[in-house]
Amino acid sequence: MPDPGTPDLISDAEAVSLARAACEGKVEIPADVVPQVSREGHRVVVLFPTRLPPGTLGPDHHARVTLDATTGEVLELLGG
Repeated sequence: MPDPGTPDLISDAEAVSLARAACEGKVEIPADVVPQVSREGHRVVVLFPTRLPPGTLGPDHHARVTLDATTGEVLELLGG
């Protein structure tokens, strides 16, 4: 049973949904990209990775979205 004094945290699925919504109209995320979710304290980071050809310099993601783990508020959106 959860501690009543502890706020509910968003699930990984909710985080991915919120991150995709935040990217709409700003960053194109291919439908077949499998997002990676990690938790850093009271933040959830959703990474939409991309593959670069060997020897290519550039970002390793389409987007990286940082959310508040309690409210789901978008704290940062980095497009690739």
